[in-house]
This record gives sequence, C-alpha cells and structure tokens, in this order.
Amino acid sequence: MTDTVKHSDNVNHILDSVSDKIIAKRKLKKTIIYSVILSVVVVLSSVIIMLASINANLQPNFLQGADAYRVYISNVEKSYIDEDSKNYEKFLEEYNGQFYTSILAGMFTGRLSAYEIQETNTQFYSNNAEKSGMSSTLKSELGSNYIKLIFNQERNVLNKNGSIYYSKEYTKDQYELKFKDCYLKLDSEDTDTMTFYLGTQDPDWGNKTVITKIVVKASSFGLYEYFTA
Repeated sequence: MTDTVKHSDNVNHILDSVSDKIIAKRKLKKTIIYSVILSVVVVLSSVIIMLASINANLQPNFLQGADAYRVYISNVEKSYIDEDSKNYEKFLEEYNGQFYTSILAGMFTGRLSAYEIQETNTQFYSNNAEKSGMSSTLKSELGSNYIKLIFNQERNVLNKNGSIYYSKEYTKDQYELKFKDCYLKLDSEDTDTMTFYLGTQDPDWGNKTVITKIVVKASSFGLYEYFTA
C-alpha cells in the first residue's frame, strides 16, 4: 500500500513537472511573440514619424528659379518680384511652400506621382508673329488671377527624373519642347492640382507657339490668399 502511494506521488510529481515545463514554454512563446509585435510596432512607428517629418518637393525642377514674377489679381498687376525686391525672400518662401508635402501625406493622397505634361495645338500668343499678348483660350483658362514666371533664358521641358522630355504629339523625330514664357493659374479656392501654361514651339507649324500644360498635384490657393489678404 505504501509503495502504491509512493508510486502515485512520483507520477503526480512527474506530471506536475511536465505541466510546469509546458506552462513555462507557453509563457516563453507568448513573451517572444509579444516582444516581436512590440518591436514591429516600434519600427513602424519610427518609420511613420520619419515619413511624416520628411518633406517632398513637388515643384518641377525646370520651373524652379524664375528670374522674376509678375503677379496679377483681377487682371491688374499686383506685384513685380525679383531678387532685388524687399519681399523676395518672403515671396519665395510662400511660393515654394505650396509644393512641399510630407512623404507620408503624399503617399496617401497620391501627390508623389509625377506631374502631368499635356501638349495641345492651341495658340499661346494673341500675336504669334511678335510673340506677344495672350490668346483668347489662354486668357479663358487662366482666369483673372495668375502669375507670369519670367525666364531670361529658354528652358527645356523635363521629365521628373531630369531627362529631356520629347514631344509625344510629334513622332517623326525626337522633338524637344522649349519655352521662355510661362503662367501659373492662381485658384481662388483650394484645389488638388495647380496648372502651369507654357508657350512651346509647335514643330508642325514652325513659328507657331502653342500651349503646353504642366499639371502638378499641389494647390495655388495659398498664393492667392497671400496676395489678396
């Protein structure tokens, strides 16, 4: 009888020991899982914070650094701004600020994608021979609030990666789109895009200058407010 009791105690002891080991292993497994989850959360949080703090510049590089800017509000020239102007730095800060967005916000809104280049055969100037004035179409699309970007030297339209953009409309040969005159439409309400209007040479018409639009996923509303405040 005593031997039977001892044997039973030994069995219970072994079962308790095995049970303790199983419980310990489960606890260890849970601890490891929780540690891994916590590590992933910490890493993801760090990545999110980093993406939220780093800004992306959406401004096409070939449109940066204009030599001067003429601002028109209600079709009246409001300001002429160049590097000698007192408000030049303040204006540039406001102007360039319209193109910045956090990488995180850009990922969710799709703003990080490349700007869109839209070629047209619509006349840019009202007097094409003298390359002066705005065509009726350009006036209509710009509205009464806009900025004329002044470039002293002719520039190439470029792809987002910095390579030269070749006309998609003229396919007989590689034709570079070049421009000097450029307008930015100022929207009087917040929008998802802003549009630049460039005067580029039409290869099929020789001396005809046509409208090429550059559509950027940013808003010019802040600039409108800046000049109408």
